[in-house]
Amino acid sequence: MEAYEKTIAVYNRGESNARLDYDVESVEILGELYKVGESYTSQELKEKLLKDYPFKIMVEKSGDELISGQEDGFFRIRVIWQYDSGNDAWDTYWGNRAYDYYEVNPNGKSISIKLRLKATQV
Repeated sequence: MEAYEKTIAVYNRGESNARLDYDVESVEILGELYKVGESYTSQELKEKLLKDYPFKIMVEKSGDELISGQEDGFFRIRVIWQYDSGNDAWDTYWGNRAYDYYEVNPNGKSISIKLRLKATQV
């Protein structure tokens, strides 16, 4: 899987500072859907993304807070899969799963993430 990166610019043109945060609403990995409210909370999905896969799914933000009227920021979503994680069995398992998925879904997306980005007045 090729590395993926998407940056979403955010602007604070208001009169109050804004706190930045996000919630994970759903994640679909190789056709397997994980959704908030169906056995998972947003926090559990965040934690699952960090430990259950050989690839890394990261959501970064420019900071916790944007200063009123003058500061711009961003959310950055990155997916990186190093083919050699150091665990051959795990790498082979996920490589085979990806191959099988693309055999059945040649135009499918291997990973789909739905996030709710939040900017709340402080």
